[in-house]
Amino acid sequence: KPLGETYAAILSAWKTSKTALSPAVHTNNVMANFVMADWHDVTAGHILKSLRIILGASQREGKGLIGRAGNGLSRAGIADAEAAREVVSRYLDSGANLGSWVTAELQKEQLEPLLKALEKELGTVGESQGGQVGVMVALQKALQLRFPSAWESFKPTRAGKAVTTEAGNLIDLYEAEDQVFRLAAWLKAKEDGSSDLAAGKVARRSFLDYHINAPWVQALRSTALPFISFTYRSVPMLLEVA
Repeated sequence: KPLGETYAAILSAWKTSKTALSPAVHTNNVMANFVMADWHDVTAGHILKSLRIILGASQREGKGLIGRAGNGLSRAGIADAEAAREVVSRYLDSGANLGSWVTAELQKEQLEPLLKALEKELGTVGESQGGQVGVMVALQKALQLRFPSAWESFKPTRAGKAVTTEAGNLIDLYEAEDQVFRLAAWLKAKEDGSSDLAAGKVARRSFLDYHINAPWVQALRSTALPFISFTYRSVPMLLEVA
């Protein structure tokens, strides 16, 4: 401390911006999932069915541009929302979503409390900052190279809220992109007669499982090779399929 903590925070922020906040990586992620789906005989029909179930199960409570777009798209889901939520619930209970990139790499259980704390802070604008909020204050502090204070002053502004909202939406979208394909693999396994738990194992094996305990991989992921987990999981899968 504080060097290790600071480095970890910077690395985490960089990895998030390089992946979940990058439209190009969203495209790469979807296309990679299509390839892995084909490797495991998950068809376009399964993917379409999965997408309609997830859209049908949506609560339509998204905020921001991406969130509102998702609210509109959810109307294309299956009409029976309760049935869709029941399928999604069984899928989640089977453990099929364990080891997804957002869950394992971003450690969502840590991100969600931070986002909630941020929302709570934004709800008390003028109190936590002593009234010194706004773009002008943020710019003044940035010019003084007081970047943490500048960001704290910028967050409660309308632009700051938009940035944090859309960033959260992009992270959720990245997770949803993976879940569509994992649910598709789960549905295929169910069609083949598997139990829910067995189908969950198939879904995890069909796509990259980022839940990794190997200490040397964890060490490399925190230092010289931050994305080693992708190679660590994808190369054995490629060899097995070949």
